[in-house]
Amino acid sequence: MATNEEIDYSPYEEDSFNVWVELGARHSDQQHRLANDPLHRYVFQVKSSSPEAEELIHAPLEVLLAHQIPGVHEASRITTTVTNHHLGLRYRIIRASATVDDSSGDVALQIHKQTW
Repeated sequence: MATNEEIDYSPYEEDSFNVWVELGARHSDQQHRLANDPLHRYVFQVKSSSPEAEELIHAPLEVLLAHQIPGVHEASRITTTVTNHHLGLRYRIIRASATVDDSSGDVALQIHKQTW
C-alpha cells in the first residue's frame, strides 16, 4: 500500500486540504429556506495520516475550536461516525463533515474515507 509521501495529489486536491467550508443552498432562490435552520454543515478535507487528520480523529473538539467553526464551544458534545473504516485510514484522502446544532453547539462529525 502506498504511503502518504508516495501519493501524487493534483493541485486542486492540494489547495482543498485543511480548510473548512460551509455548505448551503446552491441556488440563490433557495438560500432563504436555510435562513432559520438551526443546523449548519461544514466540510473539511485532509490527507490521510497527516498531522491534521490525526488531530481531527483524536481531538475533534480542539480542531473545530481552532478553526473557529460557528456555534462550536468548549462544552460542545461531538458524536463521530467513520464511513468506510474497513478500508483503514492510512491511504489517500479523508473528508469530514460537521453538522453543528446552533441551539446546543453539539456536532455530528462524519469522517468519510475515500474509496478509491
